[in-house]
Amino acid sequence: MRGRLLAWFIALLVIATPLPAAARPLVQSSTATLSIIASPVEVQAPGAAAFAPARDGQTLAVGSHVRTGADGRAVLTFFDGTTAALDPGTDITLDRLEPSGEQPGGLLMGVGLTAGRVWTQVSSLFNRGSSFEVQAAGATAVAREGVTGFGIDPNGNLWCWGIGGQPLKVRTAGGEVALADGQEVGLAPPGVYDAQSPRGELGVVRPRDFGPGLLEVRADGAAQVRLVNPRGFTVGFPLADLVVNQVQDATTSLPQGPDRWIHIPGPLPGLYRLVLQPTSDGPYQVHVTLGLDGRELFAQDLAGSARAGEPQIVDLTIAARDGVPSGAQLGPARPLAGPAPGNFVYP
Repeated sequence: MRGRLLAWFIALLVIATPLPAAARPLVQSSTATLSIIASPVEVQAPGAAAFAPARDGQTLAVGSHVRTGADGRAVLTFFDGTTAALDPGTDITLDRLEPSGEQPGGLLMGVGLTAGRVWTQVSSLFNRGSSFEVQAAGATAVAREGVTGFGIDPNGNLWCWGIGGQPLKVRTAGGEVALADGQEVGLAPPGVYDAQSPRGELGVVRPRDFGPGLLEVRADGAAQVRLVNPRGFTVGFPLADLVVNQVQDATTSLPQGPDRWIHIPGPLPGLYRLVLQPTSDGPYQVHVTLGLDGRELFAQDLAGSARAGEPQIVDLTIAARDGVPSGAQLGPARPLAGPAPGNFVYP
């Protein structure tokens, strides 16, 4: 039954639903697909002697080495829908990619991280039993369904962040810790003492310090909503039963149900684009709020009528003072002309 449901769902995505121009299907379960958000991004293929400029939509096999430049941003998307967003200055290798054996379509994905930051959403669609493993600084972090982050700081320490979903488990030679939602831990490489870190900071699980403010987008009715942030990363619901999350610290509801939401703590200032993808003909409503320390800085509703095959777009601008959100402005919905913003792959 689950296999028939999965096959039906993939067929529905490929055949029946209009897709944004930047969306592409994945190739196969034994590879990952690379989306370039901003250049430069380079790839060293397995067995290759040197790096070469990456191609948007490039297929990556196990053993591939990916690095982003000072302004480079990229996303790896796996067959089960799991995504790994790479910030500038990130260096990873694709070390493992195989069936999990737990659920049809579940994957065991593993990467080695030597520099930069990676933000992942392990897909929970159909409860596929996937896991994403990061090896760095002598530690192994294993994420299951949910949103997590990993980064190497300038001193070579590994930082792990549990954002939402199942606990993130981090194993070292000294034992294992589990990070719940909103927790973090820093770990020094084996045999290295980081004199620059405050005493007791490394190795201690503590609350994550999210950036100031919270942007929330809620939608119901005949349109799915996805949001593209000022850096070009996408979060939200481009299609029925599909969640995309490339944005640091962002979480979402499941796509099913009448009320779908997107939360982004510490939203960046600048221009966001909301893409309204119709799921049927009928009315929709979008509610956008921006808060800071329990205060509401901005709130506005946007209501309209959706028509199948006719996506709409809305501009949202967030203002800030000294890096702290201070207000927002939401424009009217208008027909989407040309390619939709953002770049993502669908399973």
